[in-house]
Amino acid sequence: MAEEIVRKFRHELKYMISRSEAEILKKRFAGLMQLDKNAKDKGYLIRSLYFDDERESAILDKMAGTASRAKYRIRIYDYKDSFIMLERKVKQGQYIQKTSVSLTKDEYYKIYDKDYLFLLSRKEKLCKEFYFELISDNLKPVVIVDYDRVPFVYEFGDVRITFDQDIRSARAEREIFDEGIETFSVMPEGCLILEVKYTEFLPALIRDMLDIKRSSYVSASKYVMCLEKRLELTMRKKAE
Repeated sequence: MAEEIVRKFRHELKYMISRSEAEILKKRFAGLMQLDKNAKDKGYLIRSLYFDDERESAILDKMAGTASRAKYRIRIYDYKDSFIMLERKVKQGQYIQKTSVSLTKDEYYKIYDKDYLFLLSRKEKLCKEFYFELISDNLKPVVIVDYDRVPFVYEFGDVRITFDQDIRSARAEREIFDEGIETFSVMPEGCLILEVKYTEFLPALIRDMLDIKRSSYVSASKYVMCLEKRLELTMRKKAE
C-alpha cells in the first residue's frame, strides 16, 4: 500500500477561458514546459466522487465566505480501477493543500456501502480522520464530477498549469468505473477552466505567457459548480 502523500500549501488560481485562448496558451507552453508524464498525448479523464454532509455545506461555506474549507473525494483516472485515490483538499483563500492515500477497489466499495471500520486499521492519518468525519458529520457521496485534463509542469517554482474542459456532473453512483453513467455539462459553451498552481513562486516568463488579464477569475470549485448546476436544473423542472 502506498504511503500517505501530504503536499505543501500551494497557490491556486483559476480562470475561465475560451477554447481558442486555450489552444494559443498550449502552443506557448509547449516550448517551455513539459507535458505531465501521465498525460500521454491528449491528457486524461478525471472522475471524482465527492462527499459532503446532509446540508451540502460546501455551497453554504461559499455563500458565507468561509476562508478555510475542506472536501473529501475519491478520484480515478480514465475510468480505471487500478489507481484509486482518497483525497482531502483544504482551501484557505488562494492557497490549497492536498493529502492523499491509495485505495483498493474493494476498499472503495466498502466506503460507498458504509462499511467504514477498515479505515481505522489503515496506518495513514487521513484514513482515520476520514472515518471520524464520516461518522460525526454523516458524510455521504453527493455528486460525481468529470472532466478532461491536459496538464503542463515546470520544475522551477513547482508550477503546474492545467486545462480542464468538458466539465460535467452526474449523480453519486456506486459504479464510478462505468463509462456509461449519464452526465450533464456545467460549463458555458466553448469555455474551459485554466488552473495555475505553484508552491514557491510563479516565474515571470510563465506569468507573461499567461496573459489572461481579460479572462474571468473563477472562485468556485468544480464541485460547487456541479452542485449549483444541479440545483438550477432541479428548480427548472419544478417550474415546468
